[in-house]
Amino acid sequence: MVEHLRDAATAAAAFGLPAFLWLAWAVPHTTRRRQLGVVALAGFAAATTVAGIALTIARWDEPTALTAPLVSVYLVVLALHAAVVRVCAGFASKRGKADLVPTLVAVLGSPHFFVLGELLSFPALGLGALAATVAGLLAGPAAKVVGTRGPATVGVVTGLAFLATSAGALAAAAS
Repeated sequence: MVEHLRDAATAAAAFGLPAFLWLAWAVPHTTRRRQLGVVALAGFAAATTVAGIALTIARWDEPTALTAPLVSVYLVVLALHAAVVRVCAGFASKRGKADLVPTLVAVLGSPHFFVLGELLSFPALGLGALAATVAGLLAGPAAKVVGTRGPATVGVVTGLAFLATSAGALAAAAS
């Protein structure tokens, strides 16, 4: 579990936001009959994000694993990961492989959450990062097998992995 409840609340917000972004991004790429479900999931992700922020604020005076040096480490990792994702996505787009960009972003973007899990002393976040990474890897091939749109499938399954992690962190923070 997590050592500090404030950190669980922070994790709920940190995983809820990308869950919302992936699900909201998937909406226009999803078939009409599935859009309402994806919108509802995006709404739930937004709610976990807001609840995580509210709980973080409510628990602000409680202990945290985060220190200024650890935040600096995380920001450096975040910046490096963003640069790598940007370069790889740009490279794929310029090579006529824009359809691979969502998969690249999911697979290359999710692992930095392992670092967040370590910094917050919350090992379960590593499982969420792993789930999002694997979801991104498998979504494209799975979309071909089941006959759905690849970008939508990547967005939905990656968003669901982040949403499940956010909801679990929120439950831990509320205890």
